[in-house]
Amino acid sequence: MKMEKTRKGKKRKTGVAAFIVIMAMVMITACSGKSSTPQASSSPAASAAAKETAPAKKEYGPVIVVRAAAQQKPGNQKVIDYAKEKSGVEVKLVFGNQDMETFNLMQASGEKVDGVKAPLATVTDMIFKKSILPLDDYIEKFGPNLKKNISQDLWDWVKGADGKIYGIPSASELRRYAPMIRTDWLKTLDLKTPKTIKEYEEVLIAFRNNGAKLTGQQGKLYPLFIDYEQTDYALLGAFLPDGVSWWKSSDGTYLPPEMHPNYKKYLTTLQSWHKQELIHPETFVNRNLNQFGVRNMIGSTATWFSNAFFADFSKTKATYPDMDFSAVVLSGEYDLGVPTLTQPSGAFVINAKAPNPEGMIRFLDWSISSKTEYSIVRRGLPGINYDIVDKDKLIVKLKTPANPEEEYATTALQYIDLPLNSTTTEVAQDPRTELYYKYGDISASLKSYPFLDNKLFLNESTLESRKKFGSDMDKAKKEKFIRVVMGEDSVDSWDSFIETWKKIGMNDMITEKNKFYKSKGL
Repeated sequence: MKMEKTRKGKKRKTGVAAFIVIMAMVMITACSGKSSTPQASSSPAASAAAKETAPAKKEYGPVIVVRAAAQQKPGNQKVIDYAKEKSGVEVKLVFGNQDMETFNLMQASGEKVDGVKAPLATVTDMIFKKSILPLDDYIEKFGPNLKKNISQDLWDWVKGADGKIYGIPSASELRRYAPMIRTDWLKTLDLKTPKTIKEYEEVLIAFRNNGAKLTGQQGKLYPLFIDYEQTDYALLGAFLPDGVSWWKSSDGTYLPPEMHPNYKKYLTTLQSWHKQELIHPETFVNRNLNQFGVRNMIGSTATWFSNAFFADFSKTKATYPDMDFSAVVLSGEYDLGVPTLTQPSGAFVINAKAPNPEGMIRFLDWSISSKTEYSIVRRGLPGINYDIVDKDKLIVKLKTPANPEEEYATTALQYIDLPLNSTTTEVAQDPRTELYYKYGDISASLKSYPFLDNKLFLNESTLESRKKFGSDMDKAKKEKFIRVVMGEDSVDSWDSFIETWKKIGMNDMITEKNKFYKSKGL
């Protein structure tokens, strides 16, 4: 017993001594910065342990973004969680009836807010007031996909006088003003697609004369729908040497297209079409074409292209399965085609006092980093808001979530629009959307001419004369345009209108625009 105790005591002393030696070695190793077990990392067990203790994915903090109240849906959170997992950035949404108004109020009161998507004219004012950040350094460091996937032409629109970038531009939809015509009606009447103003008129007359055959209904058919603002963009390339661009008069002054002598020829044509009952009489008071579309009453539009794909187009196809539209480019005295409009549809800007500008740029960059991610910020999560039909092409079929609590507000997290003809998600089952994408693919190939203000990066809405007198000038033109086209006023009365128009504010705009053009060397 005594010997056993002695041995145990010796063992305890030996163990303590060994422990002291080991601790001393650990301390020496720690001080020297060397590992005492260099081979351990190469063992399978050590490798597994290393994987388990791998550093967590880096997070870049939250960002606060203002959205319109209509974007507030319960399913947003699932997309926010997904985006945080993938990008490392958590988007916190603040909702207001007007997103820009809410953003401005938050800025003024010193509340934390990172960014908002703003109209281009507003961006110009923000740059002047220095209320938004220059983004060049952030984009260079954290925005490789922004640089790669956004057209170079768009960046110049969001630069300040200092040459710096102040917003992330969203693509405009190019060549979107064009006459659209019922191709199935052309086929029914064995007519060729019109290429000239004269041929177009002949087609419209044929549509009018065969209304019952084409629509399956009795009563008059007025096949054409125009618009007091948009038809100039669709047709003036056939009538004026500069289309909708301002033109240089004999004394060197740039003037609006409405003051070109040929504009009266254009009005004469429209007045003649109205007299021949080719233009629908309600087109001047009702810009919503859905009620006419569902009744199969639209033969052609000379407006923004998607007016032909009215809201209930897909449902109407069930009744009129052959209904189809295509764009036409018409020549007349001139053959310019349709204007190329490359002005951004808006830009995402970052508060000059944003709490997390790096995180904001990282999120925006991630959002357009791939087809999958762009599709999710645009439409929500697959399996909830849509099913994927073709994984490689990312063709999807939209669906209503089984649980209303999973409804995602379309584009709640999408702050950058890619061009329509390079959009990453195609909707497989919706005829209206299919035509929308089809047009996006062909619109870039339509004959077109450069729009002068776009070439010079001038957004007319930023001009002081436009801000001060724009609404009065637009109202006056609308009223006179309608009266002339409907034949209530003569075409020659346009000359006296121009003199009134100048006094309303156009003289100020002419002066301001010419000053700008001169500064650009014109």
